[in-house]
Amino acid sequence: HSGAAGAAQAPALWLPPLPERLAPSAGEGFVLGVADLPERRAREAAAWDPAAGPLIVAGPPRSGRTAALLAVAARATEAGFTPMWVPADPRRAARTLALAADLPRAFVLLDDAERTLAAASTAEPEAIDLLHACMRRGATALVVPPAWANHRLVAGAGLVGILTGLPVEDDAAWGVPSELRALPRVAGRARVRSADGWAETQFSLPAAFTPTTPVDELPESVAGSLPGAALGIGGDRARPVLVPHAPAAVIGPPGEERDTVARRVAIASGHEPLVADTGFAIGMPGHPTPRTIVCVRPTARTLREATRDRVVGLIGPAPLWLRCVAIVDGSAVAVQVLPG
Repeated sequence: HSGAAGAAQAPALWLPPLPERLAPSAGEGFVLGVADLPERRAREAAAWDPAAGPLIVAGPPRSGRTAALLAVAARATEAGFTPMWVPADPRRAARTLALAADLPRAFVLLDDAERTLAAASTAEPEAIDLLHACMRRGATALVVPPAWANHRLVAGAGLVGILTGLPVEDDAAWGVPSELRALPRVAGRARVRSADGWAETQFSLPAAFTPTTPVDELPESVAGSLPGAALGIGGDRARPVLVPHAPAAVIGPPGEERDTVARRVAIASGHEPLVADTGFAIGMPGHPTPRTIVCVRPTARTLREATRDRVVGLIGPAPLWLRCVAIVDGSAVAVQVLPG
C-alpha cells in the first residue's frame, strides 16, 4: 500500500505538451511565454531583459511574428518605456528613428525590419545607423526575415525567437539545435535562444494594444480655414504651424511653387519675405537671420545652409507640391503649406 502511494507521488517522466494558446502574460518585466525544459522536466517563464540586447523574432508569415511584438509592446509602458512603432512610410520611419535615438527610454518596434529600413533609407541614408543608436540607448524589438541569421543588426541580440514553420536549413542557419528543427508549425510556437541556451517556447497572446507612432502623417494638400498666422499643417503631430509676426525668408528654386509659398509667408508673418535661391547668406554678417525660414523643395544641402544643423526625417524621398520645411526660431518642421 505504501509503495503504491510512493509511486503516485513520483515525478512524471515527461510533461504534457506545451499549450497551443497562452493568455497574455501577467506580472512584471517582459515575459514572452512558457519555455519547455525537458532535461529538467520543468517549465519556466521565457523572459527577455532589454538590457541584454534587442529582441529578434523570425518566422514564416502568419506564424505569430507581429503578435510577439505586440505582446512585448503592451508591457513596455508598464516597464517605464515609451513604445515607438516605426511606420512603413519612408519619411515618418526615418523621423521616428531620429526621435527614438534621442530618447533614453524609447522602446523601438519594427514589425518588418527589412522593408521598413529599406523605406527609411530612401528618406535618410543613415537609417540603419539611427537604429543602431536606438539599440544602444533603449529597448528594441525587431521582426526580421529568416535570411538575416548573420545580419549585423542581430549580432548582439538579447533574445532570439525562431517561430516554427521554417525550412530546416533556415533553422540550422540560426543555430537551432537539431532536435528542435523542423517542428510542426503551431502559431506562436518558437525556439528561443537566451543566455541559458535554446528552449521550445509557446509565446503568449498579446494583451490589447494599439501601436502608435510619434510622427503623424501630413496631408498631401491643405484647404479650408486656418489661423491667420498659420503657414500650413506640419510638425510631428500634424497641427497648424504658426509663424511669428516678424521678418521671414523663403529659399528654393525659382518658379510657381516658391511664389505660392512666398505669398503664404507674407500673409502669415505680416512681412514680405526675403526670397532667394539658397540660404547660404542667411545669418552671415550683415544678413540678420529671419525668425521664419521656409525651404521650398528642400534637400539635405539646402537645410544645412538654412539651419547650420543636421535635421533628420523632414524630407520624403519624392517631392510633393508645397511640402516644405519651415525653420521657426531655430526649430525645423516638415509642413504642408496652405496655398497663399
